[in-house]
Amino acid sequence: MLLRLISIMWLVLTTAHAESEHGFGSATLTNGTPEFSNCLSTTDCSERFFQFLTESMMEQGFTMQDSGAVGSTLLNHQDGWYAGGLLHTFPFGPPAQNLSGKEENTQFSPVLPKILGGKAWTAGDRRWSIGGTVLPPIPVGGAAALIAGIDASTTRSLGDGLWSMEVDFTFLHATAPVSASKEQLDDAESEGYANNVKEETFEENCEADIGCIDVFEEANLSLRTGFGWRVGEKWIPYTKIGLTVVNERLTVEYDQTEWSILAVQPSVHGGTGLALSETILLALGTTLGTKQNNQSTNGFGVFYRFEGSAAVRF
Repeated sequence: MLLRLISIMWLVLTTAHAESEHGFGSATLTNGTPEFSNCLSTTDCSERFFQFLTESMMEQGFTMQDSGAVGSTLLNHQDGWYAGGLLHTFPFGPPAQNLSGKEENTQFSPVLPKILGGKAWTAGDRRWSIGGTVLPPIPVGGAAALIAGIDASTTRSLGDGLWSMEVDFTFLHATAPVSASKEQLDDAESEGYANNVKEETFEENCEADIGCIDVFEEANLSLRTGFGWRVGEKWIPYTKIGLTVVNERLTVEYDQTEWSILAVQPSVHGGTGLALSETILLALGTTLGTKQNNQSTNGFGVFYRFEGSAAVRF
């Protein structure tokens, strides 16, 4: 069933997005005219720019996408309500630099927290759960993100372990001074990217005291299947594979442009649950997602994040 759904999703999305100038899964310009049109008119510069932009957008979306956490019936074996929280890490290392050498700061916090909650129950030979996650738009360093997600899972016994199917949908609306902050304007001449952040454009489109506020949005849908098993009384190792329909949009205030991505991203998940008691459940894990050749300046690779979550069951 999962393979059939994956095949249908892949066929529909590749057909719908086949006309993307830089291949399926690459960012596209959907509105406006950027100041660096001379770069986009040359093959090499255009290719490197779209690889950089696609990687930056997908990296943020990957960090903020849900992944089941402790609400999944693969880890949560108790019927009833649960509530808790989770943390996803942002990529380690310094902010990415665009083609002019300007740092595009998208890491306003080392971790992304969310509140989670939901309910699990048993029906026949299957266990089910439905839940959600939320992050209110609390400002951090000039950035804020409203994130809301809904997830569901079902699990049944398979030999000595458990086999699961999961689905989740994540909506994100984030604002941040990324492409042209006040600090970037002040440093443009001394750092050598004055042609990338021009004072006249900044003054026309942005607020003088805070800079240009970009808007990043996503509406991503993920499907996963996984296997878990008990080790002793407390540990519940698991592994999953998944597929995410990536649907993201970036609005850049500095030059009044909009960019979008429509892609399909395979992923691999692994980790362990820790049932401290019938009430407390913890989980630690990692998620890897693929980068296509046209989604990174370094070619094929993976996005990664570490994740931890905890829930109280009652």
